[in-house]
Amino acid sequence: MPERGSDQSQFDEESANAYKELPRDVSAIVVLNKKKQPIPHRQGTPGEVQNGFSFYQLVLRKEGAPLEAHYVTSRIGEQPVLEAVSESQYKAWGKRKMIARPIRYIWSEEKGLWSIVETKQE
Repeated sequence: MPERGSDQSQFDEESANAYKELPRDVSAIVVLNKKKQPIPHRQGTPGEVQNGFSFYQLVLRKEGAPLEAHYVTSRIGEQPVLEAVSESQYKAWGKRKMIARPIRYIWSEEKGLWSIVETKQE
């Protein structure tokens, strides 16, 4: 991550532009990565913003009704990729109809975590 200053401002602007150009719903990509271990996200700097995606499973409750989007998880990243860490998780996610919605995270120094501050609306 660039240091705060003009380089950071340029990065923030590019990141915001990339977010704005995305449609509300995009296809989620599910991949298997058995070597991936759950690790905490890196700490940010106060006010730092990152792009990411919230992942949803589309569910048809009854014939003729609209699909319902059920929240699965959220991840920081520039691509709508959901990494499964086991074969069973990969199979479960892979057989579901999944979508991803662009989101923006901001680092909260006070809370010591990334919080979702913006979700793409229709």
